[in-house]
Amino acid sequence: SSFDGLTVYLRVISTSVIAGFGARRLLSRMVDHLEQQISDAQTTADTAISEAKENEERLDLLETNMKLLEAADNHSLPQSVRDEAIERGERLISESRANPTTWIHLARVYRWNGDLHKAIATLDKFISLTKNGKFLEKSLYPAYYNRGCYKALLYKSTKEESYLAKCLNDLSSALEACS
Repeated sequence: SSFDGLTVYLRVISTSVIAGFGARRLLSRMVDHLEQQISDAQTTADTAISEAKENEERLDLLETNMKLLEAADNHSLPQSVRDEAIERGERLISESRANPTTWIHLARVYRWNGDLHKAIATLDKFISLTKNGKFLEKSLYPAYYNRGCYKALLYKSTKEESYLAKCLNDLSSALEACS
């Protein structure tokens, strides 16, 4: 409380200098530690955002496949529901996020919309991608089978012999792919 002499002044000054140097080292360590915590929090947040985006994409794929399946199997649905399912399926395909189920069901919806040529073209592209390694070979069986059925329907309506031959060829390929 009272400073009586040079000794007390020197003691107070030296204590202050030592405390200042100590605080300076301690503060830099605290800053480094806080920076590391912020970096770790940013990494955790980036990982969570990435996982959330992946989950959202998986959910979108699942919902689209369910809508395509519903539109392909329930023929009493309004045309707008089938159109929405087609739009979603085509969007996934254009974004390269479609799986084999998407392709097969999209072709089935086209078939029920009366567009057999579009259904066949969809399966043609899927088969080509599968043969180029984009999808597993085991997914070829339903593609060949459905494409063969669509060609049989074309033969039935046009009586054009080439559709019958192509139909039988696809059904043969389906049997080979399934074994």
